[in-house]
Amino acid sequence: MKKFITLLLAIVSIISVISAQSSKVNDPANEAAKVVLNTYVSEDAGVVPSYAQSLLKDKLNEITSEYGMSVGGNNSNGRFYLTAKPVFVNKEVVASAPVMYAFNVDVILYIVDAADKIVFKTITINTKGSGNTETKAFNQAVRSLKVNNPLIKSFTEDGKQKIVSYYNSNCDIIKETAQSLANRNEYGEAFYLLTSIPSVCKDCYIKGLSLSEKIFLQYIEFDCNKKLNEARSIWNAKYTRVAAESAGQLLSQIYRNSKCYPEALKLGEEIKARLKQVDEREWDLILKQEIDLQKEFIQATRDIGVAWGNGQPKNVSLTQVFKGWPW
Repeated sequence: MKKFITLLLAIVSIISVISAQSSKVNDPANEAAKVVLNTYVSEDAGVVPSYAQSLLKDKLNEITSEYGMSVGGNNSNGRFYLTAKPVFVNKEVVASAPVMYAFNVDVILYIVDAADKIVFKTITINTKGSGNTETKAFNQAVRSLKVNNPLIKSFTEDGKQKIVSYYNSNCDIIKETAQSLANRNEYGEAFYLLTSIPSVCKDCYIKGLSLSEKIFLQYIEFDCNKKLNEARSIWNAKYTRVAAESAGQLLSQIYRNSKCYPEALKLGEEIKARLKQVDEREWDLILKQEIDLQKEFIQATRDIGVAWGNGQPKNVSLTQVFKGWPW
C-alpha cells in the first residue's frame, strides 16, 4: 500500500509539472522538440545520384534541426523518418565556354512511419541549379532547397501532429508490447519503446512512465540475478585476484534496491576473505549506491533503451527498413 501511494504521488507530481508547463506545451516549436524524427536518403543511385546523397542527407538534417525534431538522430530502430526523392523536371544545356547546365528539379519530401510503411505527409518543392557540370548543377539545385520555406514549416508541423496522433491512438498497444517484451526479459527494447513516447502526448507519456517504473523494478531483479550468477561462475572457476576483479566489476553494477543484493554482498565478502587468506592483500568491493527510484529510474530506463538501440546488429540497415517503398 505504501509503495502504491508513493508511486501515485510521483505520477501526480509529474502531471503537475506538465500542467505548469502547459503554455510551453502549446507552443508548436516546443512540442516538436519532443517528437523524434530520423532522416533517411536512399543509397540507390537510381533514386538519388550517389554524388548528391550526402548533400541531401545534410539538407534533411537541417530541416529536422530547424524545427526541433532531430532528437532521435538516424538509426535503423527509429519509426518515423523524413526522407526525400529528387525528380528531374528538365535539363537545359547552354552552349557557352565552358558549357553550362541548368537543372529544374522537384524535391519530394516525405514524413513516414517506416514500421507500418505509411506516408504521413508529402510535399513537393521545386528547385533550380546550374553549373559547368551536371553534378554541380544538380548539387546546386539541392542546396537551393530553403529550410525556412513556409511550406516546409507547415509540412513538418503537420507531420509532427500525425506522429503525436499515432502515440495517442496506439498507447495501449505500445504498453502491451513493452510489457510482453519485459516478460521475456527483453528489457532494452521495452524501455526503448516506452522512452520514445513524446512528453507532448501527455496521457500516454504518463502511462509510459508508470509502466517504465514497474518494469524497472522487474529489471533490477533480473539484472541482479544475472550479474550475481556470472560473478559467482567467474570466481568459482579460478580463485585468483584476476577472477576477483572480473567478478567484482559485475557485482559493482548491481542495484542496492534489488532483493538479491545481500547475496552479492555476501559473495563480495567471501572473495575478500579468500584473497586475504591466499596472499594477505586487501581487496575491496565498490558497490553501486542505492538510487532514488522516483528520481532516477527515468534516466536509467532511457540509458538502457538507448544502449539497446545502439547495440543492434549493424546489418539491419535503413536500406532494408525501406526496402519495397516506392522510391
